[in-house]
Amino acid sequence: MICQNCHEKVDNDLIFCTNCGERISGIESAEQTVLKNDSQVTKNSPENTAKTSSNIKWIALIVALLAIPASIFGVYLLMNPNKPQIPQNPAKTNSVAKTPTGKTNSTTNSNLDNFHKNFNADNSNTNQSNTETPVKEVEIINERIEIYAKSSYAKSFTVKAETAKIVGEVEVLQGESIIGYVYLQTVYDEHFPDPNFKMFSFGEAKKSVVDATLVKENYVLVFANDSDKSVIIKSKISVK
Repeated sequence: MICQNCHEKVDNDLIFCTNCGERISGIESAEQTVLKNDSQVTKNSPENTAKTSSNIKWIALIVALLAIPASIFGVYLLMNPNKPQIPQNPAKTNSVAKTPTGKTNSTTNSNLDNFHKNFNADNSNTNQSNTETPVKEVEIINERIEIYAKSSYAKSFTVKAETAKIVGEVEVLQGESIIGYVYLQTVYDEHFPDPNFKMFSFGEAKKSVVDATLVKENYVLVFANDSDKSVIIKSKISVK
């Protein structure tokens, strides 16, 4: 750098000339430039500050507007702490039928109540009738039979009730008399034709009646022909 006063060459970073002691004019102009620039910065700072302040005000306004609904919702929750929750699956909740006017359809409810009452009454009557229904008559035999000489005819049957009556008629259409027996199935398999193991017997006449009481068990009805000729009979016997 050259001093403008004495025209001596000095260092660039000096403010005063080391030869003549005068202020170096280049430094002054630089300082003035710096000062001018500083003044401009100073002048511009309030404007930038105003813009920043304006932005802060807008942000604060937006935050306030957002906070108002949240505050209202919080007050609503405080005023309604016991409000029941909405079911997670409304489709499964029971609903009451409504008319187009929005009123409860009492007629529909009444019809449903009547339906349930009648349904329960019908079931009750059905159960009662099933309990009280007597045992149906079960036919053991109802046919004409030819029994050859010195032979027999046997027919198995079952009594399903705790007790039942075996009833019917036997008529000899051709030949001598016939003898009828009733055995337990297990006894029949082991001891027939021994009549000592029979439950009871009937017959020995042209026409005889069967009437006895049996318990729940498996049985065998037997017609025995001890004569030397065939016998034809007509028999109708059942359990009831």
